[in-house]
Amino acid sequence: MSTASDLLYGSPPPPAPAAAPVAAPAPVAANLPAEAPAAAPVQAPVAAPAPSAAPVSAPAPAPETPAITVEAIAANVPADIAKLRAEPSRRLYGTDAALVDVLPDADVFDGADPEVQAAMATEVRAIAADVGLSATDLTLIRQAFQDVRTTPLTDDQRVENREQIVDALNAKFGQGAHQAWLDVRKFVALDPRRAALIQEVGDHPATVLRLVDLAQAAKRAGRLR
Repeated sequence: MSTASDLLYGSPPPPAPAAAPVAAPAPVAANLPAEAPAAAPVQAPVAAPAPSAAPVSAPAPAPETPAITVEAIAANVPADIAKLRAEPSRRLYGTDAALVDVLPDADVFDGADPEVQAAMATEVRAIAADVGLSATDLTLIRQAFQDVRTTPLTDDQRVENREQIVDALNAKFGQGAHQAWLDVRKFVALDPRRAALIQEVGDHPATVLRLVDLAQAAKRAGRLR
């Protein structure tokens, strides 16, 4: 059965066919020789090699993690996403101001430099707008994050959630359910940061099914081929 995580992040390869059963090995004792082998002759000790005269250089220091800057955040926007944001309607209306109320600067990456923190929050809200999330959608996803972090899902709950997602897709799309899975996977893959932001709620039925609807809307608008 396909899973919600497969839907969002790629399906694992199918399992290899089972091999023919292998006969159980004989007991270890049966593999021992009847007689102990003769001891190997003792060799003359080998002299230790002379130390190298060349000085040993110190190991190279580990590369430093690049600092997060306002410029780095802007440079990380994929070209196709930047093109989408340059469309007249997006430049005219920008990001829904209601998203600022749902996700204020102070709630994103607390502790960062204020200028960087504001840039991060602005970019997260822009990503939400790229996807088509409304303030209501973003509130739902934030609540899902809080629920998962407060009470992590058990394996049984994950299975139950995934079955619920699959049943909902089959009920809504019928024979087109598989294509809907492919569409939403492609939709998320348009910007790798989308998957990173929703990874923790990849088994949350309401979140996944909302993304499916948004993927279909993007497809109808010609932004998903």
